[in-house]
Amino acid sequence: QVLRMDRAPGAGSDAETAESPDRVAWKRAAFEMKIGPLHERVEYRVRSGDGETAAYPIEVLPRPQVARLQMTVRYPAYSGLAPQEFEKVSGDLAVLKGSRIELKLEANTPLSAALLEFSDDRRISMAVEGTQARGELEVTQDAGYRVRLRSDQGVGNPEAPLFFIRALPDLAPQVTVLKPAPDQPVDVNEVLTLECRAEDDLGVTSMRLVVQTEKRHQPMVLALERPRDGGKVWMVAQPWDLAGLFLD
Repeated sequence: QVLRMDRAPGAGSDAETAESPDRVAWKRAAFEMKIGPLHERVEYRVRSGDGETAAYPIEVLPRPQVARLQMTVRYPAYSGLAPQEFEKVSGDLAVLKGSRIELKLEANTPLSAALLEFSDDRRISMAVEGTQARGELEVTQDAGYRVRLRSDQGVGNPEAPLFFIRALPDLAPQVTVLKPAPDQPVDVNEVLTLECRAEDDLGVTSMRLVVQTEKRHQPMVLALERPRDGGKVWMVAQPWDLAGLFLD
């Protein structure tokens, strides 16, 4: 903050023009004083000689800040995951790649504008109403971002904190055949016990056995039975008649 007072000469006259250069310079002098940073309302007066101004107030306007942040994650439809809501102190989050995030924030002061500013130079405007702002984004990659706010009095938040969103990959299912062993000798008409284990971070929805032989041009696809406790991990054990698989 800068307080400034100018002393200018009065109406021009022969007497004034005859004054010494030092006297004229004093009458035209400008005075400055820097104060701050200010954190609350203050009043000031300016005195010069026997003169004193009235008291003038300096109002300190608050910088807009995020007081409350709510994030709703909508996962890709194929994942089968229900939307999740998070009340966050910070905007850091790790979600499945391809998810959409809806952000709703409450600021400490009425807003005139808000946007999401990303480290890759993307900008997403947010809808503003009173002290609230809403926005939406799709998570396609890891990214850092800041929430830029402007109050209805034109004050911004140049030191907005940097948040990070991590895009988690959808990992491929892991399948292990426990029985039969790869080098186990079998009879063409034998009934084998097939045991296998499957695991997926989002959950297993189905398993199929794909059989390819030298005599068949197209592979045979056979569905495996879903276990009663099927979820992210399946343990399947069921008999298979090799004669029924046309291996002869």
